Amino acid sequence: MALRYALAVLALCPGAATAAVEWPFDMRVERVDDVGNCFRVTTTGAGFELRPGEDRILVMQRIGGRRLLGAVGPGTGALAGLRVASEDDRRVALISDRGVRFDITCDSVLRVACPQGTGAGMAVEVQTASGFRPEFVRSTREGTLLLDECGGFGLYPLFAAETKPAFASRPDGFVWRMPLPPGEDLAVGVCPPRPYNWTQHQGERIVHHFPELAAGMPGDSPRPLPTDEELAAWRKMGNILVLHLEFWDGFGVQHIKPRDPARFRQVVDVAHRLGYLVLPYSSTYYYQPALGPDGKLRDDAVDLYLAEAEWLLNEYDVDGLYWDGVFADVEKAWECARRMRELLGSRRLYVHCTTLPLWDSDMPVPFVDTWADYLLRGEGLGREHIDPIYLRYVASGYNISNAIGELCYETCRVDQAMFDRALEANVRVPYWPGLQRYGVKEYFLSAEEDALFRGYYLPGAEGVTDATAYAQLAAAGLARRQARRVEKIQAHAAAEAELAAYLAERKARLRGDFADNLAAFKGGECSDYSTSVWSPHGIGHRLEYATDLNPETYWAADHPPVWLTIDLGKPETIRNVRVTNYFADQRFYHYRVEVSTDNASWTKVGEKTNDALATAAGDLYEFPPLAARYVRITMLHNSANWGQHIAEVWVGR
Repeated sequence: MALRYALAVLALCPGAATAAVEWPFDMRVERVDDVGNCFRVTTTGAGFELRPGEDRILVMQRIGGRRLLGAVGPGTGALAGLRVASEDDRRVALISDRGVRFDITCDSVLRVACPQGTGAGMAVEVQTASGFRPEFVRSTREGTLLLDECGGFGLYPLFAAETKPAFASRPDGFVWRMPLPPGEDLAVGVCPPRPYNWTQHQGERIVHHFPELAAGMPGDSPRPLPTDEELAAWRKMGNILVLHLEFWDGFGVQHIKPRDPARFRQVVDVAHRLGYLVLPYSSTYYYQPALGPDGKLRDDAVDLYLAEAEWLLNEYDVDGLYWDGVFADVEKAWECARRMRELLGSRRLYVHCTTLPLWDSDMPVPFVDTWADYLLRGEGLGREHIDPIYLRYVASGYNISNAIGELCYETCRVDQAMFDRALEANVRVPYWPGLQRYGVKEYFLSAEEDALFRGYYLPGAEGVTDATAYAQLAAAGLARRQARRVEKIQAHAAAEAELAAYLAERKARLRGDFADNLAAFKGGECSDYSTSVWSPHGIGHRLEYATDLNPETYWAADHPPVWLTIDLGKPETIRNVRVTNYFADQRFYHYRVEVSTDNASWTKVGEKTNDALATAAGDLYEFPPLAARYVRITMLHNSANWGQHIAEVWVGR
């Protein structure tokens, strides 16, 4: 089997694979070969071998290291009768006798589409190759990402999955399993999809101007554009000028236009004469016309935004765009990034995407990121989060998307240690002039930070000119990540012990005064839980906090629909369920309450669809006696933000 894998890698990875082609036209479908018993599809960054006789698809990496990454199993017979439906240098579409569609795109993505009318859908299994040992492993219901220094791949359901995939480590690698419902798609993206642009890395640096805000007026500034003298002074720090505020009218952009068109043109003209490329602020995420009355993205959201962007690019002599976020939808963000690149050509795209298109700040989507020149990540994250692991595998695009990663440091701040870690991860630090304060955050360098930037960071960054120059820094970064990983394992074990001690102490203190609550101190399972904000024991907002009889703690998960299931331990006859949500401010939730005897077939016993505010008393749902062992609450909406919270679940006889 290993020999067959090796031969497949050689067949799919000819020697000319990594010859650099000028960006942005360096991603394409290079060839499609029908070799009798399988189809071989070669893209700039990957190779895919679709083998109907074995019911699997081999996935190979071509840039950063030619190797087999793993195999995708779409199910028995899913590849039977495979044939090419269409083909060009952007995409090849193959379809099987069962109507399963396999699209392979120029950005090295395999897209598996389950046809309608297939009953329960498809059971997809992915297994990593024994020779691929990823250093960075993250798996949630939104996606799974497996990376090492050279690259890797990611798995992303292009639908709102309600459950995590089954994901396990075995001696010969990792195994991932997930049902693919009828009419839904799965994207498998190989990293990196294109070569890293060291010429751009060496020759361009970002100056991102965040001007001072008017008091109490987000989006407003007494002087949103820099003076000619400031532009001249900043030119020593960089040559990509980002003008943040002139195009921003708060968190609800209606039309992408400057406030003072005449002055804006003057600034662009001066900047060009000084040698800058100018990128004005824009945002797909905050672009309100893309949203329907229900707050969800319209079907034509991408068309609407790109029409605005094209107008801006045609109206003003700018050199690209800065995006403050992308659509909160992987498929639309992917489409918009691809089509934006078609509009831009070789003009620049700089994208802030700390949490988008997924809400998980540790889960980038490389095939979306790769269409940008630069990525900005780290907003709102403290130094504990922005560790060497985050910097290398989230903030950096190197051998992942191969976009150039930039650090957003308004919270973590920069000093000599942070500069060192950024250099070791091949993450760049943009220069931030201005005086913008937003709450407690400061989007500018202090005098001390500015001096360090000039005297320490810039000389170090100027020495990172190519992969060879970066290699020594990469070795130091690996050692630092290994040490950090040990720290995190130890901290997690300590937090687990602290949580267990808390629950034991609380249970003992209450002395059984909870016998009438069948859910008290019971466990179960959940779709996921939030680790992005502070939690009582530093371990995230776990399910245990929903049954600890403490209204000040809570289970939390982001981006609905999300759910938790309480296991009562044995079948019980129950008559009521009380749900208490987070109630410390003026907000309401929508959710569904169901019960089951087998954790498979569910009976709805209550739901909240009204807009009544959450209270300390919670909401009680009474019903005729039912046999149940499992109680599931599916959270659907929070009026305040995307987080979903349950402070307490009460189940009564």
